[in-house]
Amino acid sequence: MLNPTGKVKSVIGHIVEVSFVTDHPSLYDILVLENDPNVKMQVYNSKNETTYYCFLLTPTRHLYRNSKVINTNRPIHIRVGDGVLGRVMNVFGDPIDGKGEIDSFDERSIYRKTLDYSSITTHQEILETGIKVIDFFCPLIKGGKLGFFGGAGVGKTVLLTEIIHNIVMLSKNESISVFAG
Repeated sequence: MLNPTGKVKSVIGHIVEVSFVTDHPSLYDILVLENDPNVKMQVYNSKNETTYYCFLLTPTRHLYRNSKVINTNRPIHIRVGDGVLGRVMNVFGDPIDGKGEIDSFDERSIYRKTLDYSSITTHQEILETGIKVIDFFCPLIKGGKLGFFGGAGVGKTVLLTEIIHNIVMLSKNESISVFAG
């Protein structure tokens, strides 16, 4: 079956307006440029029944009005499993660390349905970061998430680098930490 094609109506920064006459894309579907499949965009909203707003995920080379795009009929999928541990990947799951291909054939959509937290039973355990101020004022829970907000030059990167060093490098246990940014 041929994938449906659409046309680029406009490009404003990283937002691309695409129209489809038939076989409309679903939310989060990845669209690729017909003459350059490396140019990828993600459907994130609809303007009307035939026009969609897409977020450009790659540089805008070769992208212009009336360019044809092809719907891949699937959202972003990324490789999962033991083969991705210790690897650096881009948003599409392609390795960018110079260590060759990733030894994992299993992949999942990044838009999976989340678990209902009320159905999960777990004990909460504090994750010691080795930074006394963080451990005292805003302790981290194992399995939880952490985010930093702040202005330019206030030390977000330094703080995150120190936390990564303390948790990953100095830890003697078999835990797994995932860092994204």
